[in-house]
Amino acid sequence: MSTERIIITFNQDGSWRGASSTDFGGQPLPLSLSDLSSVCPDLNTALLATISELEAKLAASENPNAVSPEPVITGISKLAVRRKLRELGYESMLDDFLNADNLRLKDWNDAQILSLSDALLVSVIPDFAAISGLSEAQIKDLLNSCIA
Repeated sequence: MSTERIIITFNQDGSWRGASSTDFGGQPLPLSLSDLSSVCPDLNTALLATISELEAKLAASENPNAVSPEPVITGISKLAVRRKLRELGYESMLDDFLNADNLRLKDWNDAQILSLSDALLVSVIPDFAAISGLSEAQIKDLLNSCIA
C-alpha cells in the first residue's frame, strides 16, 4: 500500500481513539496501533512515546495525591571539587582564592551546585589557573570529573 495520509484521533480525555490511512486510491483504511507501526515505524515510535506521556499526565491529573518524582539536579558538586583539590594538594589554594574576594566567597557559599555555563565560574577559571599552576583545560577537566 502506498500511503498518502495518516489520520490519528484521540478522545477528548487524550486517550487513543483510532487511526486511518488513505492510499492514493482515496479509500480510508482503519488502522490499529499495531497496523500503524507497519505503515510508518518512525512515526509510531514517536507517537507511542507521546501517547505514554499523555497517559501518564492524565493519570496524574486523575490522582492529585500522587507523588511526583523529585527532579534530578545535575551539576558540579562543590564538595567533590574540594575533595579533588585536597587530593591534588590544592585545597589551601582554593581557600586563599575564595577568601581573596568577598563576592567570590559569598557566591561559593550560596551556590548549591556549580555549572560550567555560569559566567562567573567561567570568568574565575583563568585566575585560579594563574595561582595554582594548573592549565585552564586541567581545571575544566577537574570540574567535569565532579559532576554529580
